[in-house]
Amino acid sequence: MINNQVDLNLLTILLVLLRERSVTRTARLLGVSQPTVSRALAALREQLGDELLIRTRKGMEPTAIPRRLIEPSFNGVREVLSTSTLISLTMPPNRQISCKRL
Repeated sequence: MINNQVDLNLLTILLVLLRERSVTRTARLLGVSQPTVSRALAALREQLGDELLIRTRKGMEPTAIPRRLIEPSFNGVREVLSTSTLISLTMPPNRQISCKRL
């Protein structure tokens, strides 16, 4: 079952993961560490109750949930990110990712 309270910052990371299909490239693009992206993916997997992306020979492939439910809803996130100036993602001690404009 999908939790109604999914963190927008985690969805931002998922958006980039879905495009890049690589934790390493996603981390590099967002300017965060690879473990930060992995923790974000783990948190989303727990919140959404789905693997979201699975490793294959071709790289990471989305499961049915991102393909059917999440990808179409990212238009709003894409628009917010395209109009934002500079966004900094940080991982506070409570393991929630926060997003701050610089």
